Amino acid sequence: MNAWVANAIVIGILLTCVFAVVLGLLWRVGAWYVSPAASLTLDEGLSPGAHAPDIAAYAGEQEMHLYFTGRRTFVVFGTRGCEPCKQLLVAASSHPAIASMRKVYVGDYEETDLSPHVLHKWERYRFHDEIRTRQTWRAPVSPYFHVVDSDGKIIAKGIANTRRHLDRLLQIQPRGLTVANRTSGNGGSAR
Repeated sequence: MNAWVANAIVIGILLTCVFAVVLGLLWRVGAWYVSPAASLTLDEGLSPGAHAPDIAAYAGEQEMHLYFTGRRTFVVFGTRGCEPCKQLLVAASSHPAIASMRKVYVGDYEETDLSPHVLHKWERYRFHDEIRTRQTWRAPVSPYFHVVDSDGKIIAKGIANTRRHLDRLLQIQPRGLTVANRTSGNGGSAR
């Protein structure tokens, strides 16, 4: 009977080890699978804490550089004919977490197909060099947004076009970084 007990203990230990390895592999495989949309939020865009570079842009025919210090800013990159871009501009214009922020839209043309109520809440600019700007900001798709704090540091990023998306993305912050419904300082600057 001692042999039976010893064999049962060894088999139990082996089954426990196999179960732990299988469970670990299942967890790891699940961690490797990230949807394309989640990848755009996690892997693309400037990392939280990174400095927000200036953007060379046009306002009408006037060339300028957009800087992002002095006021919390919601920056959106869009493209012509992008319905999700228009939806994001509408959703963000009335979102409580974004209400007091400077709202900047940069696209390959100055969006004008929206109601005046929405448009007056946004600073609208055209890219000077869209490819370079998108590479610098790591924003490969439209609409892609970044939230920049008053010190010019990225605190949030992602792709969104509805209020629900914004609710979810603006609540998932790295530890110690939050998006508050307040501003600090006077406005950001455009020169």
